Amino acid sequence: MMSRQVDQSGADVFSSFEGKVVLVLGAGATGASIVRWLTLNGATVVLADSRENFPGFGLLQREFPEITVRSGPFPDKLFTGVDLVVSSPGVPLGTLPLERLKNQEIP
Repeated sequence: MMSRQVDQSGADVFSSFEGKVVLVLGAGATGASIVRWLTLNGATVVLADSRENFPGFGLLQREFPEITVRSGPFPDKLFTGVDLVVSSPGVPLGTLPLERLKNQEIP
């Protein structure tokens, strides 16, 4: 189904999401779409939103009971043990530990 994914530099990221842990930041419309796609493609998904109560929380948990959902601020431990971080456009880049992710070679 998916042949190639690349990062910003054009380097291969994954040829398959099977067995990969993907952290999705932002549970709005874009985040929900990303969760659906990743789940259908075999990823283990952790969804995080900085809002304590976000619209669609119950719906996403019913549709995808296998995903882990976190709400509230993004603690550093949230970024531990993941293979990939996908951020929705509505998540301010200042809230992400970008340097730490880069040092850990997490795309």
